[in-house]
Amino acid sequence: MLLRQLHQEIAGILKDAGIGEPRREAALLLAHFLDLPLAALYARPEQPVDSEVVRCVSLAAARRADHVPMAYILGETGFAGLTFAVGPGVLVPRPDSEILVETAFQIAASIRRTGCADAERPAAAPLMILDACAGTGCVGISLAVRLRQAGYPVSLWLTDIDPQAAAYARRNLVRHGLNAAATLEIADLWPQDRRLGWDLVVANPPYIRQSLIPELMPEVSRYEPPAALDGGPDGLDVLRRLTHEAADRLNPGGCLLLEHGYDQAKSVAALILAAGRYDLIPAVRDYGGRPRVSGGWRK
Repeated sequence: MLLRQLHQEIAGILKDAGIGEPRREAALLLAHFLDLPLAALYARPEQPVDSEVVRCVSLAAARRADHVPMAYILGETGFAGLTFAVGPGVLVPRPDSEILVETAFQIAASIRRTGCADAERPAAAPLMILDACAGTGCVGISLAVRLRQAGYPVSLWLTDIDPQAAAYARRNLVRHGLNAAATLEIADLWPQDRRLGWDLVVANPPYIRQSLIPELMPEVSRYEPPAALDGGPDGLDVLRRLTHEAADRLNPGGCLLLEHGYDQAKSVAALILAAGRYDLIPAVRDYGGRPRVSGGWRK
């Protein structure tokens, strides 16, 4: 079978299954199993395809037609200019979460320029950063990579309550050269050592209202881990905990940054203000112009 024929066949399977952009997704599968860049794939339409590759691509297409997330099939996904290992049992990184990384980078750089949030620490001390509900670790790792590239020393900690998610975070720490420079704990939001003080806490917690999860696209509702999605009856269960509990763990002048639903900005701002220990950071909008990240400076 020629490459163009296989591309057409796989695209047809995906189109019949209601998959958006079937030709593009078919090309992604072909490029993955042929180990080719997309540009090279399109440049070789008459290339014969080995029967084993045809078999593998066909099996993968059947999974995608059943709405298995593409990232699970490929075993990785792009985020903030980096590539992260991903698979069943961990939330697939979303482009909107890149706004959390970008905002956190600006905040961290500001803290570094003005000195660490903890005035008693040396000015050259690494920034103490915690990525809670880390999942793949994409937020904390992307942030740490950017800060290190900018010349800012970082001490990164990641926590997740799910051992399966933490295993992906570990793989991604190794992939991006941070395994020796970061600490990963299987924990419910916070590391066990209560003596630690944070300059910056970032989190993309579960924030979807429980009743809405069955209505999500099947890639999410059928395959992604419910615990990484379910924010309780109002979607604010974990956000409520974070705003309350982070105040005791942030250094004075430190910052809490939270991703949330596009319709939750006012509720999250109210939680931050109700804690009485933060100066509110106005919501930052995502690529679609919707409020996506809110936070507060610890007084």
